[in-house]
Amino acid sequence: MNDKKPHHGHKWMPVVYATFFGIIKEIAEKNGYALAIHGSMTNDFDLVAIPWVEKPKHYLTMLKEIAEKIDNRYDRLPYDTTEEKPHNRIAFTIGTGGGGYLDISIIKPDECEMICDACNEPILDNEEFIIGEDCNLHKRCADGLNT
Repeated sequence: MNDKKPHHGHKWMPVVYATFFGIIKEIAEKNGYALAIHGSMTNDFDLVAIPWVEKPKHYLTMLKEIAEKIDNRYDRLPYDTTEEKPHNRIAFTIGTGGGGYLDISIIKPDECEMICDACNEPILDNEEFIIGEDCNLHKRCADGLNT
């Protein structure tokens, strides 16, 4: 690594990233997304998730599952940074431990499915919701449970 770019983690991080790919790909497919590697895996692990079924699960559900599997510091939100990108993409950065980072760019689906575990109704894109440790809830349902 003789170039002048800053490098995250250690020289063995590409091996770690390659190991993570199978885990992350399985989570993406389960949630209705296809996954592709974008980049060299030298500085970080760049991925693109593309909606692949008619109604994939909400991308935040997928991100939470990914973070739980690969982030050894999962005591906060499932992502470190969020950034809106061109062409209806949204990008997230998740720490992988060892100084590494996963940058995942998600093409937002036209429609996605997230079911509220309290009322069993769909959570719509324009509704506030909470991704809990074991459940997804409308904010209104979560507020009702807390009263």
